[in-house]
Amino acid sequence: MPTLTKTFAWLCAGMFSTTVLAGTPGLEEYHKAMATQEQLGQIADEVLNADVEAIKQLPAAEKEAKAKHMLTVTSDYREQLRASATAGFAPAQYLYAVLLKSENRMGQPPKNDRSAVCELLNDASRQGFMAASLGRARYCNKPNSAAELLTSSDAVRASLRSDIDRQDPYGAFYPVQAFTLAECIELPTPEVLATMSQQEQLLAMQPPFMDLEQFKAEAHFQLAALEQTDNRDMAQQHLSLASEFGCYAKTVEAMQRALARGK
Repeated sequence: MPTLTKTFAWLCAGMFSTTVLAGTPGLEEYHKAMATQEQLGQIADEVLNADVEAIKQLPAAEKEAKAKHMLTVTSDYREQLRASATAGFAPAQYLYAVLLKSENRMGQPPKNDRSAVCELLNDASRQGFMAASLGRARYCNKPNSAAELLTSSDAVRASLRSDIDRQDPYGAFYPVQAFTLAECIELPTPEVLATMSQQEQLLAMQPPFMDLEQFKAEAHFQLAALEQTDNRDMAQQHLSLASEFGCYAKTVEAMQRALARGK
């Protein structure tokens, strides 16, 4: 766990961020999007917990109405989030980038190229939103060839180094979903997955929702991985901070073993 001093600092950041951001362009649309997202969560819960046979027995008109309602709520969420992101509100820019990436992965129109997603992440990161900084580092600096691998690693390292120590002014807007799977969050074991339904398994393997401290842990872990070849002392420092911020113990232990083997 983080030290008391660090915990107090982020508690203060969360307490004051709503006041500082009152009246910020895009904030109203963001709150509307979050209310709509809650509706989507309720719909998802109903689908996951529904009796499949009972649904099959529903009149066609009722099934069609339910489907239309879900599509309407989904569309409302997308448009509200887009409006907030367009206004420049960093948490919305990040979540809209998450949404666009998800749509790309599922092949949903319109097809959005990587540059559109990364532009949103860049804008949110410049405003100090840590989730966007980590997402940008891991998603927007992927090499296109083996020759670009070293340059890409250097870009990720420089990006995270410059962002990780900044105070995030949006502390009250966490937790948010991570942009990619996180190495500092424990995934369900095969034994646990075997007890889940197919839908529950799909949800369990999605990028997790993380608070600000967990994003800090993940960023420090990524820096430790990047530094382990060139600067082992620096890698150890980042790994210690990742552990302090709550990185999953087995992940930290595996990295510690890798560092020890390289000595």
